[in-house]
Amino acid sequence: MKFKVQSKMLFAVFLAFATIVAISGAREVHEPKTYKMDITHDHKTNWGPLIRDKAEALRFAIQTIIKDYSRVAKPAIKSILDASKAVTDFPEFSEEIKAIAALASIRYEELFIANFLYELSTFCTSIVAQDEQGNIIHGRNLDYFYQPIIANLTAHVDFYKNGEYLFRAEVIVGSVGILTGYKPGAFGISINERHRGSFTSIVQYILRGKNWPVGYWLRHVLTNADSYDEALEMLSEQKLAAPVYYILSGVKAGEGAIITRSPLKVEFVRKLSESKSWYIIQTNSDDDVTSERKEKGAKHLDELGQNNLTLDTMLEKILSVSPTMNGATIYSTAYSSGLNSSNYRQWY
Repeated sequence: MKFKVQSKMLFAVFLAFATIVAISGAREVHEPKTYKMDITHDHKTNWGPLIRDKAEALRFAIQTIIKDYSRVAKPAIKSILDASKAVTDFPEFSEEIKAIAALASIRYEELFIANFLYELSTFCTSIVAQDEQGNIIHGRNLDYFYQPIIANLTAHVDFYKNGEYLFRAEVIVGSVGILTGYKPGAFGISINERHRGSFTSIVQYILRGKNWPVGYWLRHVLTNADSYDEALEMLSEQKLAAPVYYILSGVKAGEGAIITRSPLKVEFVRKLSESKSWYIIQTNSDDDVTSERKEKGAKHLDELGQNNLTLDTMLEKILSVSPTMNGATIYSTAYSSGLNSSNYRQWY
């Protein structure tokens, strides 16, 4: 409990500073490189080109993050270290982390910890909106506590299976889970952290049974689901290691959902088709908790109007405007699985 309070207080201070940085216009827009991975290839073949480009930045990020979190969460860090040696339910998860660690000359245990820090320390905004022609547009900002050192670790990755294209994901190098991705002609998904749970509870859920890390399950859904309905079912039924919001967009009018999850069950599903508005928006708190980013984001959407909604206006008029965009924002992306198109900005 002490760590959870310290972590939230630390982020509140950082976010206040980050918002000032964002308003001052201190950062530039970048376009990350695109890589290809085929899930039928071995892990080192897949990750080799990406790690060669990012190994030094990844080592620095891991060292900084582990050092800082160890100061406020030594018991939790130890429990995750213990789990890194005991996890047997997800051999591919562990083997992929081991491959990346070897390529980047990082200790496996440290990279294992970082994969859970990614999932617990993201503060995001996700939007699913419908234009007047019925096209579905998914907007997403990823905010992260260590923005200055993580922003340069993002990359576009196109995933294939036996040479056949599957989906695109926005990857944080070193993480085998995925926080944002879309499958052309089918659906798109983003993850927003839900402010409940802790490092210790995540470890307990993983060791207790087959509770998947939330980003790793999203990757599994992108790989295996072929439709919006199938993805909605998979995101709702699987036991998870942490509370989370899964934001899902489809290709047909009305296909959009915010799935509020506890580790063991769905607590609530808010669907675009059942909304009185042409959009649904989620930050990192339940609807009964006030969120400035959610309120301001909704205000900006109302000011934009459904008749002016496009991929470009979602990116320019909504995702790039404070406080939705702030100094903790790593990237902003707007995509449409139905239109098979996307627009992206990386901030650092």
